[in-house]
Amino acid sequence: TDVLTRYGYNTGSFAVEKNSAALVGKPGVSNPPVTVGKKGFPRIYLDSNVKNSLSKLHNKTELDSGFFADLWSASLMESIGNNNLLSNLLDTVYTTTKFPDNGLGRGLETIARLIATKDVRGVDVDTFYIQAGGFDTHAYVESRLSDLFFEVNTALDAFTTEMKLINLWKNVTLIQTSDFGRTLSPNGNDGTDHAWGGNYMMMGGSVKGRQVLGKYPEDLTDNGPLGLGRGRLLPTTPWDSPFSGIASWLGIGVGGMDEICPNLHKFNSSYLISAEDMFTELTPVSTPSPVASTPSPTVSPTLSPSVTPSPSIFGFTPAPTVAHTSAPSVECSADNLETKLSLTSDSYPEETSWTIEDSFGTIIKSDEGKITDSKTQYNEEVCLDPLVCYTFTINDSYGDGIQPPGKFSLSVNGDVKLSNPKGKSEYRYLNVEFGNCESGFCGNDVCDINEGEGCGSCASDCFLPVNCNVISNYPSGWTYSNFDSYGMVFDVSVGSRSVYFYELAVHILQHSTATVYVKEGPYSADKDLKNWNLVFHGSVSASDYELIKFDSRFYADAFSTLSFYISYGSPGAFIFTAEGNEVSNGDVTIRPGMLLHRQRGHQLPDFVSSVDGEAEFVDSLKYDYAQSPTPAPTASPTSSCYDKGGVWDISNKSKDWCKWARKAGESEISNRCEQKNLYEDCPFTCDSCDSSPAPVTSTPAPVPTSSSCSDRTDEWTIGRKTLSWCIWATKGGADAATIAQRCEAKNIQADCPETCGSCNLTPAPVISTPAPVTSTLAPVPATSNCSDRTDE
Repeated sequence: TDVLTRYGYNTGSFAVEKNSAALVGKPGVSNPPVTVGKKGFPRIYLDSNVKNSLSKLHNKTELDSGFFADLWSASLMESIGNNNLLSNLLDTVYTTTKFPDNGLGRGLETIARLIATKDVRGVDVDTFYIQAGGFDTHAYVESRLSDLFFEVNTALDAFTTEMKLINLWKNVTLIQTSDFGRTLSPNGNDGTDHAWGGNYMMMGGSVKGRQVLGKYPEDLTDNGPLGLGRGRLLPTTPWDSPFSGIASWLGIGVGGMDEICPNLHKFNSSYLISAEDMFTELTPVSTPSPVASTPSPTVSPTLSPSVTPSPSIFGFTPAPTVAHTSAPSVECSADNLETKLSLTSDSYPEETSWTIEDSFGTIIKSDEGKITDSKTQYNEEVCLDPLVCYTFTINDSYGDGIQPPGKFSLSVNGDVKLSNPKGKSEYRYLNVEFGNCESGFCGNDVCDINEGEGCGSCASDCFLPVNCNVISNYPSGWTYSNFDSYGMVFDVSVGSRSVYFYELAVHILQHSTATVYVKEGPYSADKDLKNWNLVFHGSVSASDYELIKFDSRFYADAFSTLSFYISYGSPGAFIFTAEGNEVSNGDVTIRPGMLLHRQRGHQLPDFVSSVDGEAEFVDSLKYDYAQSPTPAPTASPTSSCYDKGGVWDISNKSKDWCKWARKAGESEISNRCEQKNLYEDCPFTCDSCDSSPAPVTSTPAPVPTSSSCSDRTDEWTIGRKTLSWCIWATKGGADAATIAQRCEAKNIQADCPETCGSCNLTPAPVISTPAPVTSTLAPVPATSNCSDRTDE
């Protein structure tokens, strides 16, 4: 940037989260780099009194003012001004492309937004620095690189798409570098170690792509001319070569090249790559401008009076707060968000905590450990910036929620955002967004469901959520998954209300990727993952409460059974428990499952035999009701698929017999069921549910003609799901109204006329003698009957 500034360019430089020496020039030549967060600029909150005091204090210079004090004051005021300017600027810029929700994706999205503001900022050339870690792969290199490359690929793909949409891709060049290479031979931990020679990647709209430049080693063994032993190779291309090419692309001539690449002259041309080989077109070489010796300031060093209140990075309290009903209330200005929390503690106040956090992760307000008295009302009020998105989170450390008479209610400008006026049991974590959020949670922007799903505010074209239900499992003891375990599978039974599952939370021990599959029926019934539904694939971070939001909600009928399979990209990445207990809240029952080996292909992996007994999923599943409550069926005990709960006696022994049968493993379950005659008590485990068709009534139904009333019997795809849809419409013993609702929801009347009742039910003529068999070929159906469906 120093050389470009002397050439007369207005330059800018930004580092995402961590600064780099590569951006730092000589003092007084070019503008210093600005460090931004992966989500942009966290606003500096200053109320009018603090703002005025700071302005008076730091814009005043006396005869005895010290040099360092003046420098500090000028830097502080310039930082506040820059923050105000850039925050306001980025608030007006949004990307069209959806970026992945990982560190690199969020950082590149911020860079894309900054690039889009270049004309407003009056900048000719911007330089950006962003880094992605995790590539020091001393162990499990294959699985870790697979996860990391997925993150890199999706982030770069989104960035490239966005640059093309704003017609700036030809003006952008990205170069990937690393501070050292990796050995070509593995170590003893299925990993690689530090090496020397490696490779860089470069891409951009003006880059000559699809080629490898430099000298590729002719011999990759340690005996080759470049071999140093243990898979380490000498490099053949100097670091300066690609950067000299980029400098040439920017129009920098020979006169400025020595400053940018001071070691370039030490290598002859055989080691270098010309700019013409790297780019399709180059900027004409500029000459230094005689007037650009010092950069003009990008912002005024004085504090702008238009700085809007926002979360402070100086630790100032945004507004006074009150800690009981007797404290005075806070008066907010008309343009602030008047945020009020009313909370009544239950008998265990120490279990409750809450925070208000902005979109950059800054905690604006919290309970600060003040909830100490049981059955006591606490009131908190705070004035917040309307231009910022906030998240209110309330936690219950035990996991049973605030119990009556405990309750809470959060309101913003009089509008209740989240509450449980009667007390809501069995949750550990509830949250809601408010303020200037691009969109609410709204079920991952899937807005085509008829009844409430999700916790939080929704976008304007969506309904508001009706329920936010959680089933949680926090056992007394945890077990760390071992290096054989890449995931787990378990079944979930649904109670008397149909539900939608849309999110789960897990304990993650290390950065990895996660893939979540869901299907109807128990996992033992179908291990072909082609028949399962992929609801999530993405990266997860080490966390004791990592939220995984499904890409689409999964519908589950009342009294049905579902299977969940969570697969991780690396072994030993999660926590489970071996207690083997079922967890139920009436709506949903989570059943013990099994740990699995690494997934290869489309089959459910084998169970991990080194783990003794069943594995129990730890943490929580979120769901919402899908329709009004329906009464439980009054059929015989074997018509539903629920195991008997608790312990009962068989042959003078008291046991949880369903659990005992499952512990035998799949091959022995049927033997144990027969041995103890457990079919009626354990229909789920023993697979003895009554699946026989309903009895035929005395009056036969009219027989539809086969030409107009035969269902399709194959599987086909609707909404990216492959199922036998006619069978799906009748699953779970659905009544006629439910079947009709499903037929309409998926528009399968034409494919399933018999099931959906959409065909001509005129009885066919009864023939007493069979028709003679002939050799005549069946007539070819008319073209009108043979058109493919064009929807999804």
